[in-house]
Amino acid sequence: MFVPYPKSLLHPKPRTEDPSDVRVAARVHCVEGNFENALGQIKPADVVVLGYPDDRGVDRNGGRIGASEGPDEIRKHLYKMTPPPERLLDFRIWDFGNLASWSMDLLEAHEVARRFVGDLRRTGARLLSFGGGHDWAYPDFAGAPGHVINLDAHLDMRPNPDESSRAGHSGTPFRRILSEKNPPHVSALGLQRSCNAASHLEWAHGHRVTTLFFEELPSGLGPQWELVVHRLELHKADAVYALSIDLDAFPQSDAPGVSAPQAVGLDTALARELIRRLKNQTRQMGLYELNPRFDVDGHTARLAARLAWEFLF
Repeated sequence: MFVPYPKSLLHPKPRTEDPSDVRVAARVHCVEGNFENALGQIKPADVVVLGYPDDRGVDRNGGRIGASEGPDEIRKHLYKMTPPPERLLDFRIWDFGNLASWSMDLLEAHEVARRFVGDLRRTGARLLSFGGGHDWAYPDFAGAPGHVINLDAHLDMRPNPDESSRAGHSGTPFRRILSEKNPPHVSALGLQRSCNAASHLEWAHGHRVTTLFFEELPSGLGPQWELVVHRLELHKADAVYALSIDLDAFPQSDAPGVSAPQAVGLDTALARELIRRLKNQTRQMGLYELNPRFDVDGHTARLAARLAWEFLF
């Protein structure tokens, strides 16, 4: 079901002359073979990493293909970062590798991933996933037992097309999630007026989605954070369960390597603040739409890796 991430690609262990220079890779266990055995060893303090190297949904939605290369590009930068010393031994990172989705129909692959994510939730561990297209937010957050915040320029609530060959594309995940029984509460942060049809916004509000547009945000991190807390009601207990981050939420100057780049967008400091402030509540985070083919000197991959690092530590 998953292709293991090659251990040979992990950043080398500390140099002989500098043994204290430990990297994130030292905490990573690449899972091979018996998944049931691995699931039995995962502890609630641990983190599980999954990759979805599939951009068929992006292609079907008219975006720039290349996001299939995203998961390993994020790993490459993340695993050579340095963890904070005080968190070095707190937990283990289990990397289950990349879903072998191309051997399946896209909707079938979504369902396989959804079932496995359900198994992972039952371990109590935190889950960190890397796309691939944003359609993979569907298996990640369908049935999530709490509030899901989506950082994105788009609502991703388009109706599914009639043609089955194009169903479940990167513009549909949150419509699919909200159309099911007992859906989670969803908030959309960073939407852009130039990217969302009025009919999609009407549908979202009809399904009790909380929206906060980029154009509504004031200048400065402090005022922005106050508005986010108020609109998304983050002051409440258990205010959030999961974060879904489509990297096109950020401006092209920060994130050129995405499927649908934006001239303006969220300040990366606001995203980091959100991750840090909600660290004790957030059980899942997904990063989607990194497109290395269009990246510039690794800008977007490094940003995605840094956001993943914030979630881990």
